[in-house]
Amino acid sequence: MITFKLFLEKSFNSRKLKNLATYLDINSKLDSKNLISAIASSDLYGIELILFKDFDKFDLQSLAKKYGLKVTGNVEDLKSRIFNLIDIGERHPVGYISLK
Repeated sequence: MITFKLFLEKSFNSRKLKNLATYLDINSKLDSKNLISAIASSDLYGIELILFKDFDKFDLQSLAKKYGLKVTGNVEDLKSRIFNLIDIGERHPVGYISLK
């Protein structure tokens, strides 16, 4: 498991952070450090629906490899594997729901 904040720090570039902030209605003009803090402290209910919105299959395979996860499968398999690695905490009471 990896904390959500650490996952964002290690896995999202500035552009993807800004896009995620926009999806969450957070001011995307903040610097990366403040964006990560604002995103991590926001209401994360339903985050599985938008977290990987800007990631293609290659991006997801790279993340899976980075975290020592299986890199084969379709996009939904990769999203599920990576999402289940992240400790979202109490603010996200439901488990990963397939995006199919």
